[in-house]
Amino acid sequence: MTGQPPIAHEAFKQFEREKFSLVAQGYDQAIAQVTSQVDQAILDAVEAGYGKQLLDVACGTGWLSAAAVSRQAIVTGLDYADNMVTIARLRCPEAEFQIGDAENSSLRVEPF
Repeated sequence: MTGQPPIAHEAFKQFEREKFSLVAQGYDQAIAQVTSQVDQAILDAVEAGYGKQLLDVACGTGWLSAAAVSRQAIVTGLDYADNMVTIARLRCPEAEFQIGDAENSSLRVEPF
């Protein structure tokens, strides 16, 4: 043992949720634009296209969701940072975005 106290999982998740919400705009302008360069490869891998139903877990600011919608997929995005979802909804109003924690076993995303 290192003598360090264990990390309180829920407290860490709350901290992470709040911080991601605070930096959502900067994340969108910097990191998300870089990571979105692989979106087409991801969508090819899942054969995203007309009518394909996709769940974008940890959707962030919605770049991947928007790329999937441009292929005429039906998309639900999920993120636990409020401001990430706000930006995603603005970026891609054709998709359904929900605020939620993918680790929460009580979370229910309605089937398509």
